[in-house]
Amino acid sequence: MRRRYIVTILTAIGVVGYLALDDKQLGPISNAQHAIQQEPDYTVKGLRAQHYNAQGQLDRMIQADEASHYPFDDRTQLDNPNLTLHQSAQPQWQVSAQKGTISKAQILELNGDVQVAPLQKSAGTFSLNSPHLSIDLERQIADTDKSVIISSPNTHLTATGMNLDMVKQQAKFKSTVRGTHDPHAQ
Repeated sequence: MRRRYIVTILTAIGVVGYLALDDKQLGPISNAQHAIQQEPDYTVKGLRAQHYNAQGQLDRMIQADEASHYPFDDRTQLDNPNLTLHQSAQPQWQVSAQKGTISKAQILELNGDVQVAPLQKSAGTFSLNSPHLSIDLERQIADTDKSVIISSPNTHLTATGMNLDMVKQQAKFKSTVRGTHDPHAQ
């Protein structure tokens, strides 16, 4: 008799445990948790942030109309980001776009009218435009598989895809490179 009660109690515990783990019962809870994870833990309007390297020199500065951080995957969404990259505390590059996403404070994905311009006179006067650009912020390397347009007073170049080492100031174009150069234009 005592054995039947023990078996009945153990069976009841097993059934309750099974029902607690049933996906149908966890569905609404799981959906609610998923929705909460998709919400930012903070939003900043008028962001202006500076990053310094190990030697204490200004490495980069980023401004945005608005920034929202999502803790679930440690990403930050930016509206109208404007990035200034420095080398030896001197501003080298100005980068702007309509939207941006920083993933784990390492990779900046820019979308919508991405514009890149050098800030040092030694680099010359030109602008680079693309619909998308991915920048490794630590290594200062920009990459895209999208169309690229580089314009200067006497040169116009188009390409599909590009890898730009912003430290060495070297660009490698991936395909469909076309250009015109007018040495007399100024």
